[in-house]
Amino acid sequence: RLIDAVPSLLAPVSMLALYLVARRFMTWRVGALGVAVVMFFVPAYVLQLRSTYVDTVVFTGFILSAYYVSRPLLASRDLCFAGIALGLLAGSKSNGILLAGLLALIGVARLLGASRAGGRKRILLPCMAGAVMFAVLGLPVLVRNFYLFQNPVWPLDIDFRSLGVAFDGPVHIQNQQKPLLVLLRELFA
Repeated sequence: RLIDAVPSLLAPVSMLALYLVARRFMTWRVGALGVAVVMFFVPAYVLQLRSTYVDTVVFTGFILSAYYVSRPLLASRDLCFAGIALGLLAGSKSNGILLAGLLALIGVARLLGASRAGGRKRILLPCMAGAVMFAVLGLPVLVRNFYLFQNPVWPLDIDFRSLGVAFDGPVHIQNQQKPLLVLLRELFA
């Protein structure tokens, strides 16, 4: 039953990452610490700590990836750590690759800007190391899913016919959100 231990072991990591992200936007240390502690006590988060759900792992991967990708001054080690965090995010859940891809695009855009300012040779090797770490951690699950189900994000059903992308799966995600005026009318009528 060691699989249950992973979310609990990642809880302090996610709290630390959330604190660091909050510190980037807050000068008040106690407030940033409060954000991290409050996140830990959200009931859905606490209940998943002793389960095999991977949402806490996805949250940790997302916060760590966001932290490293959005560093004010992107250093070489940040690229390596971002690759690890993005790989964990991509490999932990089917929709993790979508979140990792979004954060990776932000990182690539920042890298292009940094390479123009400081030279490409300085960031080429760490960027390649980060990409290898991302591939080693994130791609095995996607390749396995594509091999077994012809769908890298199995069990999700992806249908973007306008882009020529369609992967069949048993879970079809739909936007079932009602328009705001209808929702307000139902709530307060």
